[in-house]
Amino acid sequence: MTEYKYAVVEFLDEGGVEAVPVRWLTNDEKECFWPQFKTKNSTKTTLAIKAAIQPTKEFSKFPVRVYKKYLEYDTARKNLDKATYASDLQTEAEDETHASQKRTKKPNRKFLQSDDSSEESSETEMPVVQKRQSPRKKARSVPDLPELPKLPSSPIASKNTPSTSASQVLSPQSTTLFETFKSPKAVSTSVMERKLLATVEEVKVQVHFNTKLLQTIVKKLDNISSANLEEMEEDVGGLDVTFPLTSKTELMQADEALQSDENRKKLARSLSTIGGENMKSSVRRLLTHMITNNLAQEINWMGKGEKVAFSKLNLLTVLKAAVRKNRLCASATDAEIASVAKDWFRFAKDREGGRKKREERKKRKEAAPATATSDPGSE
Repeated sequence: MTEYKYAVVEFLDEGGVEAVPVRWLTNDEKECFWPQFKTKNSTKTTLAIKAAIQPTKEFSKFPVRVYKKYLEYDTARKNLDKATYASDLQTEAEDETHASQKRTKKPNRKFLQSDDSSEESSETEMPVVQKRQSPRKKARSVPDLPELPKLPSSPIASKNTPSTSASQVLSPQSTTLFETFKSPKAVSTSVMERKLLATVEEVKVQVHFNTKLLQTIVKKLDNISSANLEEMEEDVGGLDVTFPLTSKTELMQADEALQSDENRKKLARSLSTIGGENMKSSVRRLLTHMITNNLAQEINWMGKGEKVAFSKLNLLTVLKAAVRKNRLCASATDAEIASVAKDWFRFAKDREGGRKKREERKKRKEAAPATATSDPGSE
C-alpha cells in the first residue's frame, strides 16, 4: 500500500490552499494542525512543512478539505494552482446555489429595535477567530501596478450611445482595467478573468517601457550617426581626391594620395556609407561611385593589354575596407571581393548601351559586303 506523505488541502475558514504533511491531519481528515509561530516567519513555516515535524503546542487546528495526496512535497506544490482553481469554482457554485435558494423576508417593525440591540450584544460577545499564518500569503497578493499611459478611445464606439463596452474601458477618461476590477462596484469575476486582467495590465506596462526604451536608443543612434558623418566629412576634406575618377591621370593622382595608411582609412570610412544589401551589391556600388564606365574600360585586374592593373592600386585596399565596414559584408573574403571586381571591369563595355552599339556595328559590317556584290554598276 502506498504511503502518502503530503496532501493538498483547502482551509475552509479563509479559503487558502496549502500543501501539508499527512501527519498534520486528524484521523477523520476534517481538521489540520498548522504552526502559529510567535515570530511571523514564512521561511520557518515552509521548513516545518518540508521536514514534516510533529505538531507541538505552537500548532493550532483548522477545518480543512483534503483534495489529493502525494508522495513528495514538490509534486504537491506543483498542483496547488489546480487545487486553488477548483476551490474557487466550487465556492462560486455554492454561493450561486445558496443565493437562488434564499427567500427575502420583510422585517417586522415590532422587532426591529430588539434585533438591533441583540446584534450589538452578539458582536461584543463574538470570540476572536485565530488567523492562520500562511507562507504563501505574500506570493498570492496582487501588487499595485504603476500608472499607465492614456490610450486613445476607439473610433468604433458611438458618441451618443452610452455603453460599458471595452472601448469605454480603454478611453482616456475612464479608469484602467485593473482599477475597474478593484472597484467595489465591479461585477464579480472568476479566477481566470482576474488573472487575465492582471496580465493585460502587466503587458501594457511592459509595452510602455519598451516604447520609451526604443525611443531613447533611436535618439542616441541618430546622434552617433550625425557625429560620424561630420567626422567623415572632416577626414575626407584633407584628401585631394574627387569621385568619380574620369581619366588615367586622375586615377594615378588618387593612388599616389592613398599611399598613406591614414588616408586609406579615412577614405574607407567615408565610402562605407554607400552600403549595399549584400557583398556583390556593395562592391559594384563602390566601384560605380569611384570610377566612370569609360575609365573602367581601360582597367582590368592584372593590367593585360596595356591597361591599368587594378590589383596593384591602393584603391583596392580602400575598396576591401569599405565593403567590410558594412555589417552585412563583414565576413567577405579577398577572393570574393576580387571576383566581383574582375567581372565589373570585364563587362564595362556592355554597360551604358555598349552591347547594343556593338551589335549594331556588327550588323552594318555584315550588310556592307552584301550591298557591294548586289550593285552591278560598281564594276
